[in-house]
Amino acid sequence: AFNASDELFVVLWEDGEIWDPDLFLLGITDYSTGRTRVSVGSTPDGTVHVKKWFIGYHHRCPMQLRALPFDTQTCNLTAQTRWGNRIVSLVPWEDHSKNVGYFGLTKADIHNHEWEFGNWISEKTQIQDVYDILTYDAVLVSFTIHRKHYWYTVNLIIPAFLLWWISYLSMWLSPEATPARAAILLMPILILINLSSRAFNKLPIISSPTWLTDFVLALTVLCCAHL
Repeated sequence: AFNASDELFVVLWEDGEIWDPDLFLLGITDYSTGRTRVSVGSTPDGTVHVKKWFIGYHHRCPMQLRALPFDTQTCNLTAQTRWGNRIVSLVPWEDHSKNVGYFGLTKADIHNHEWEFGNWISEKTQIQDVYDILTYDAVLVSFTIHRKHYWYTVNLIIPAFLLWWISYLSMWLSPEATPARAAILLMPILILINLSSRAFNKLPIISSPTWLTDFVLALTVLCCAHL
């Protein structure tokens, strides 16, 4: 490529014509079909730029669901060199204004209907091999995902609270109105059980308490106490 004065500005190399650090991702469950594309270029000052595109993979992100459905999860993505840090050492980009943490990051606009992505950060870390002989430089990219709780709020939390309020109003009915009191007490309990079953069918089986399960359980107990 040439600049405006027709001077050589950058040289582009074909994949395989130049050695590159060969980073690979850790914690990947599987790749889709396809290969990793590599773009390599060098400028007159001797700087070599390498860009890689990883095609289709699934990454594990451990989740803490105690605050469900108002939970925020932190995901870490690690890329490690295949060579010890005596051969390959990772350094930050020269233009520090583009750094997000230690390294520069170019982030795509990632979004969906269930999660909000944010708080991107990068840092340099080191990984020891199993024999404690070699140390490898690695890039750790961290970001958070925050659950959009609109569905849970509209379809479960607000209706559950209203059902408890209806059950509470039974305390103001005349004791002589036995059929009405029985109906207004039992119906909220049955509907609460149905609501909780509907919501929890969309979730994996969790053997630890969450905000949502505690909320529904507390309202169900209060409705039963009105009996």
